[in-house]
Amino acid sequence: MKKALLWGVAACAATLAWSDTAYPLYVLDTAAGSMAEPVKIDEQTLIKYASAEDETGEEVAFSSLGEPTGGTFVKRGAGFVLSSAKFKSFRGEFRVEGGGLVVNAPYQTGPMTSGTKPVFAVSNNASFVIAATVTPPTTVDSSARLIRHAKFVLRGAGVDGEGAIKNLSTVDLNYCFGNVDFELEDDVIFGSRSTKRWDCGSSSTINMNGHLLTIRGFANANDRNGSFTIDSTTVSNPYKIVVDHTGLLLQGTPVFKGGDTNAIEFGDYSYLSLWKAAFTASRLPWTIRFKEGAKGNNYINAGGSVYDEYNGAQNYIYAPIDTRELTRVSAGTAGQGLMLYGPVSGPGGLATIYGKGALALCCPTNSFQGPVSVVGDGTQYAQLQLYADGALPATSAGVALTNAHLRLRDNVNFTLPPLAFHLTSVPAGTNYMFEGGLSATTPSLVKSGAKKLEVRTPLSVSGRIRLLGGTLQIPPPDQNRLGTMFSAVPGLWAEVVEPVLNPETGKGLTYQPAFTNNAYLGSVSNKVAYCPEMLLAKRAYPPFTQYATYIYSGYVWNRSPTNETWSFASAVYGAARVLIDGRQAMGADNNGAVSRARVEMKPGPHHFVYKLCTRNYAPPGAHKNGVPTWDDNMGLGIDRQGRNSTNAVDYVFAANALRYNAGGDGYLFTRDARDVSEFTAEELDRASAELLPMADLEAVGGTTLDFADPSSECILTNLVGTTFVTNGSLSVRGTWKLKAADHANWPLKVTGDLSFSSATLDLDTFDFAVLPRGIYDIATTEGTLSGAPKLADSFKNTKWHLGRKGANTLVLFYQSGLKVILR
Repeated sequence: MKKALLWGVAACAATLAWSDTAYPLYVLDTAAGSMAEPVKIDEQTLIKYASAEDETGEEVAFSSLGEPTGGTFVKRGAGFVLSSAKFKSFRGEFRVEGGGLVVNAPYQTGPMTSGTKPVFAVSNNASFVIAATVTPPTTVDSSARLIRHAKFVLRGAGVDGEGAIKNLSTVDLNYCFGNVDFELEDDVIFGSRSTKRWDCGSSSTINMNGHLLTIRGFANANDRNGSFTIDSTTVSNPYKIVVDHTGLLLQGTPVFKGGDTNAIEFGDYSYLSLWKAAFTASRLPWTIRFKEGAKGNNYINAGGSVYDEYNGAQNYIYAPIDTRELTRVSAGTAGQGLMLYGPVSGPGGLATIYGKGALALCCPTNSFQGPVSVVGDGTQYAQLQLYADGALPATSAGVALTNAHLRLRDNVNFTLPPLAFHLTSVPAGTNYMFEGGLSATTPSLVKSGAKKLEVRTPLSVSGRIRLLGGTLQIPPPDQNRLGTMFSAVPGLWAEVVEPVLNPETGKGLTYQPAFTNNAYLGSVSNKVAYCPEMLLAKRAYPPFTQYATYIYSGYVWNRSPTNETWSFASAVYGAARVLIDGRQAMGADNNGAVSRARVEMKPGPHHFVYKLCTRNYAPPGAHKNGVPTWDDNMGLGIDRQGRNSTNAVDYVFAANALRYNAGGDGYLFTRDARDVSEFTAEELDRASAELLPMADLEAVGGTTLDFADPSSECILTNLVGTTFVTNGSLSVRGTWKLKAADHANWPLKVTGDLSFSSATLDLDTFDFAVLPRGIYDIATTEGTLSGAPKLADSFKNTKWHLGRKGANTLVLFYQSGLKVILR
């Protein structure tokens, strides 16, 4: 029989001060007993009964106590004690003040019902050890937990610094703690040498009391061990959680009290994992931080959601994220994306690697400085989504997208950092897309790889575009189309945008692609309408298309010399957006109810867009919203007195002072401004279109630059190399440098017109080994060839000359003697 040693009264009294219980006190001293072979608490074990009044106490066998319903057990000494099945009804307190208390099978820690919770108080760097070799039941209710209906009062780092709670399990403990309260009375470690998962959930609580909680793996100094799960657990009175050499899994509906001054910090070989969108409810307010200099390719992993090709991201983080270094964001093996509501800050960036899914950045005040990298495997769609201008800071190091889309999910002008697309493989169906938003600007754009990139957002590139492979399609801004249209009466242009179809089903993927993008217009008319015809009444489709977007655009004109506040209202059966000068003023998807907005209007013209989508309502059409004073099928109304009323008599309808007056009063205007003398030059600049801006293009032979509209014209300040320009015209007004080593891929080909105005032709080398003497076609057009570049000073005394061959081709030729001009 193992003997228990007597401890002094003072020690017992000091221990009792930690609890206000009046239970009898039983003392165990287990200097013997290792982790591999702990002392068993069974009928042969002698336990010392003691009290503050009784210095000597009495030794009793555990079996003589029966199944205790109370009492306080104190475990002292460096040895380990194995919990007994006799404790399954224990309702008192078990204090571990040295060594460890070991649990290696279910239901050895106290009552398995929701009665009075037993208390396990672990101090003096002792450990509560989970060494379960038996898998708990796998039902989802609270009875399936290995340790449930208990309270842990914790102090210290545990035996050998490996945890006041220490997990050595050889099986997955998806049902480890349930209805368990953890009270931290000092800094505490939850440690694990297991490669398996262990969970804390089912109405558990972690009261940090302002202390540090470290969750750490210990099996290998250069690896990560399993993961600790916080699921349906409330974390209160927080300071900071540090995760090191393991993973932290958040799922279900955990609740984190506190704010962004609290943090979850990830050290070496650690990661954060999210499981399914149910985590949305928790809205983690703490800062997520990856420690500077942390080793081990740490990452945020999102998983478990149903994949959507367009929307992609189904997991959400509302917490601030501090990217001390490059933070990897992954969709994991089962996951399909992650939305970061931010803010994301710090000197690091975000790197994402997954076969499919989306990284979505939502906070307009993100300030991280590092790059963003998105890598898809080409078998499914990966994508970067931006839900606000500023979500991707223009001052960051740039974006590299490999086999991935870029989607702008707000109807505003986006200012972006440098962009690079490398597209080598694409799933069956559509090309890779850069779409959405009202417009976008970037200092540079690189397109490489053989696959096509369709830029469907009106794009301005202030620096260089590098076309290093495949096809780059850049449409003209939407305003260019309006600028080429003329109307004798003021009103709104009616435009129809057909939905993007799923190539496999032939059905619309979603209303969103067209609804957020007005760069491609399926059909255009200048018909004035007070209410969109598509939504005048419920009508079956066809001929109307489900998911199609109907756009009415023009210019709202404040003819007052001062700012005015106007009200806008809309009631349609479907979804609606009002955009003024590129900013969304009103958005509703309310199936007919009245939506209103008040907007301050400065003097002069304001670009105006009214978008509507039938979505999947069957059949589409107008809807009476139940407000008696609001006309059925009204559509859009404007009140220049700003009353924000729901009464239809307070509004004029789109473009018309009188509801059925086709002439209108000029407050909405779409006719070309240049034929109206009352406009000032400044007003004309604001209301008229510009040519597609593109300052600097570098291209390699064999690539294609597609402007998507034969009527468009692109002006280049500088051109390096050659490409095939299709669906548009090209004007070169600066320097054109040809790469001699690429002469096999000459000439520059243009399907539209090609003009050179004050352009200069240069060559990067005159080495005959690189560029043999001869005659080379350098530019040809199917349209009109206007002018020719002059030769740079570097051509002097080289005997290279420039000439024409026919009406549509420029040639560069070497002539050693007499100069011949070809016509």
